[in-house]
Amino acid sequence: MDFALPADLVAYLAELDQFIAREIKPIEEADDNIRFFDHRREWARTDFENGGLRGISGKRCCAG
Repeated sequence: MDFALPADLVAYLAELDQFIAREIKPIEEADDNIRFFDHRREWARTDFENGGLRGISGKRCCAG
């Protein structure tokens, strides 16, 4: 089985990595923004038991 990636995909992934390093990483590292990029916090913000997200007030919103 051939697991080689097409050259255009490899080039796009490199371009995407450069974009993230240039544009996103500085935003993430500024001030206290890391808290918005930390995937582990998603568990604290999401009301999984009731199938939705918690709003700022702590009430359930965005029911799925």
